[in-house]
Amino acid sequence: MAHTHIMNDESPTPEQIRAARKAAGLTQAEAGQAIHATRRAWQAWELGTNRMHPAFWELFKIKTEDGIERIGGSALRMKSYAPLLDMLVHKVFESLSPRTSNTLRTDGIYYVGELVQRTENELLSIPNMGKKSINELKDAVAQHGLELGMHLPGWVSPDEYLPPSGS
Repeated sequence: MAHTHIMNDESPTPEQIRAARKAAGLTQAEAGQAIHATRRAWQAWELGTNRMHPAFWELFKIKTEDGIERIGGSALRMKSYAPLLDMLVHKVFESLSPRTSNTLRTDGIYYVGELVQRTENELLSIPNMGKKSINELKDAVAQHGLELGMHLPGWVSPDEYLPPSGS
């Protein structure tokens, strides 16, 4: 299915977020789960205390347009969705060696969207980042159709749009 959504740099209003969630028939927790966010984050977006990143909004619209199905209890599965948008908000460390993931964390790289915007030379300038780690990173992102040095206009870390974990 071809998607006609155009990514823009504007965050949705709390009213738009609430209306889209209700139209999809989801609770705040389920809506958050659909885009890899917490119930608290979704609540903050609906209340207007935090802005939702346009990438999260776009991902939610794509996933709910294609359909969400329940697969038991509160577990949800998207029938189809945009893997690139989904991938960019994932944390990068699950498939990496401890040395590589710790080196990225030390330099403040937490999301795939942050990682793929760095060039190989930029990554090599990070202390303890060697050629072996670079090859590991290139292989990891290539598995998802991504590469180092990508240009992602308007990318902002999802952390800038999520409430602090204590709130």
